[in-house]
Amino acid sequence: MIYFDTCALIKLVRQDASSAALSRFIDAHPGSRWFASEIAATEIARTVRRINHDDKGRVIDQARLAAELRHAENLCGTLDLVPVSTRVLSDAAALRHPFLRTLDAIHLATAAGIRTGLTAFLTYDKRLAAAAEEAGLPVTAPA
Repeated sequence: MIYFDTCALIKLVRQDASSAALSRFIDAHPGSRWFASEIAATEIARTVRRINHDDKGRVIDQARLAAELRHAENLCGTLDLVPVSTRVLSDAAALRHPFLRTLDAIHLATAAGIRTGLTAFLTYDKRLAAAAEEAGLPVTAPA
C-alpha cells in the first residue's frame, strides 16, 4: 500500500525534476494499492488551476489547463480515497507539530490510520516528511 500526499500526486500530472524517479518507484511496485485522503482530489485540482494562471489570474494555456485537470481527475480515480472522518480531523488536530499545515496534518493522520500494510508514504514536503518519519511511517521521496 502506497500513500500519496498531494505534492507527490502533482508530480504525476506535471513533470518536474522528481517526476521520472517517482514514476520508476511506482513501476517498481506493480499491484500496490494507492491511497490518499479525499482532500487530495480538491488539492490537486486547486494546484493545477493555480499553476496554470499567471500572477494576474489569467490562464496561461487553456489547453494545458484542461488536459492537466482531466489527468488529475483520472489520477484521483485510481486512488482509494480515504474519507476525512471526525476521527481523522481529531487526530490531525492533536498532532504536536506546531508548523505542520492543516491539510498536511490531515494527510498524516489519514496515513497513520491505515498504517498496517503501508509500504510507502510519498511526500516531497520536508515538514510533512519529518512529522511522518517521527510517527513511524515509511517516508519516501524518490528523486
